Parts: sequence; C-alpha cells; structure tokens
Amino acid sequence: MIAVPAYDWPEGRFVYESMFLVGREALKRGYDVILDGTFLKEHYREEALQKLGHHYSLAFVVCVVAEEEVAMERNTLREAVVPEESFRRLAASFEMPKKAIVVRSDEMPQESAAKFVLESLVRREAWRKNRPEPVPTRPSAVTNAASTLARASGKPRR
Repeated sequence: MIAVPAYDWPEGRFVYESMFLVGREALKRGYDVILDGTFLKEHYREEALQKLGHHYSLAFVVCVVAEEEVAMERNTLREAVVPEESFRRLAASFEMPKKAIVVRSDEMPQESAAKFVLESLVRREAWRKNRPEPVPTRPSAVTNAASTLARASGKPRR
C-alpha cells in the first residue's frame, strides 16, 4: 500500500482508516472480512470492532505471536524489512489481547496453526449458537496482534 513505509503515527492512521473503510464496504456487501494488522493496543482492537460493529454478526480475534528474537529473525527474511529500531519499539508497546484465539507461531507449523484457528472458530460458533441466554448485540471477542475476523450474516446488521 505504501512503497517506502515510514512506520510513523500519521502513516499508521492512514493505513488503518483505509483498512476500516474497505472492511466496512466488504461487510456491507455480505463478504467475510479479515483485518490483518498489528493492532498493538487493546483500544485499537476495540476501535476496529466499533467502526465495523454495525455491519457484522460475529467477530473473533486471532493473535499470532512469537518470541521477539524469532520474530526479529523472520523480519530479516522479508522483502520489505521493518527497521530494527521500529520493530523493537512496536514489540515493546504490544499489549496481549484480553480475549483472543492465541497462536504461538514459533511453537507450531503453519498448517497446525491454521487447523487450530479453524477448530477454535468452529467451537466458538457452536458454543454461541447453543447458548441458552441471548447473544449480546456487540461481539465479546476482541482483536489481535494479527487479525480481526468479522463474519457478515446474510444481511448486514443495522
């Protein structure tokens, strides 16, 4: 999206606001949406849910984490390497989500992680459908260090 990222606040706001706009439009048209971002702080995750809340029926947060040194090593293998100073600053400010499906990517292969996330989503959906009390109008699941998942129902919520 940005040819040479600066990894600063104004650029970050632009990227996230753009992601929210695209996500909202996709949800309004009935598509499932994955917001893939770092969402470093809990209030960023809450903002994502709040900005899209009128357009989805269910949201999950999937948090993909690894030890900092493992993540730093992986960063050096990327085509667009995040500068170490920026990487360390971002890592130091990360807050673990209060409610999330947590995947330790340094402890399991990608295929196992994908299966774990899918099984967790299926279990949560089954639990939600079988609850005796009414489902809250606002999802209780929060965002992640990697993605917020929002699933559109047949018709967007108003």
